[in-house]
Amino acid sequence: MCQINTSTMKKQIGCVDVLVPPNIVDEGTSGDMVAREGQDVSLSCMAEGRPLPRILWRREDGTNIQLRDETGELHKVDMFMGPNLNLTKVERRQMGAYLCIASNDVPPSVSKRIMLNVNFAPSIAVATKVIGVPTGSQTRLECFVEAYPQAINYWLKSGEEMILSGGRHNLSDDRIFPYQSRMKLNISQFRSEDAGTYICVATNTMGKAEGTIRLYGFVVPLQPAEQKFFTPDVTTYDTMQNVIEQSVLDNNWLPTAESTGSPAHRASPLPTLAALTVLPHINCLIYSSFQALYSIVASNKYKKLQKDAR
Repeated sequence: MCQINTSTMKKQIGCVDVLVPPNIVDEGTSGDMVAREGQDVSLSCMAEGRPLPRILWRREDGTNIQLRDETGELHKVDMFMGPNLNLTKVERRQMGAYLCIASNDVPPSVSKRIMLNVNFAPSIAVATKVIGVPTGSQTRLECFVEAYPQAINYWLKSGEEMILSGGRHNLSDDRIFPYQSRMKLNISQFRSEDAGTYICVATNTMGKAEGTIRLYGFVVPLQPAEQKFFTPDVTTYDTMQNVIEQSVLDNNWLPTAESTGSPAHRASPLPTLAALTVLPHINCLIYSSFQALYSIVASNKYKKLQKDAR
């Protein structure tokens, strides 16, 4: 208040409001938590400042927060407003880091990271329970594991023999999520003794789970040999011509001295002229006969090869 002492006193009253940025108070704020699956969990966040800060919750990985409604079903929300985040019958899907963010329009805003871990016994899912493998090829067996704390994973054959990585066996575990992993068993150059029952096992402090895969081998039948057409001895036109000419010689179809135009015989006998006239037609007829014979022999041979291949 400002006052002036005169005959008539004058005064002026002013108000100063001090703004204080938010600050998260450790007392009353939750730390990292561990819960069993199915328990109720409450995350608390207390903050001070002027004006009084607002509390907002988000997941650190940017995914939605899953809360149960009145019916008990999970529904997703981008964020939650309020100092207490209540998770009823918590599930493994709700595991992760949560951010408590305090703000009151006075910069800067502050946040605290709270990690929630949900413990549960292992569970195993097997996509393919029976696998057939060609002899000599490579195969891979897979089991999908969910467990927290992280499980110890291993493979058994026939329920007794533990399989170790090395030789024709290669083992690996791929971490997908903090509580999810994929077990892999690669077997190269598959043999008959590799057939049998394989068991993937996951165990942690909460329990144990197993998955079974049956592996059997088979022999891939050989493909039929490439079919070849039968080719007779007489395969070319030249060879056929030789056969035709020899046939003409054997049957005395060649012109005689009487048809050569010698001085003694200027006129050719009628039978010789007739033979000379029809010789080209006989040649063509014999060539056609050889072609037909070739087609019949080749067709019969091809049918026999098809029958043998079956």
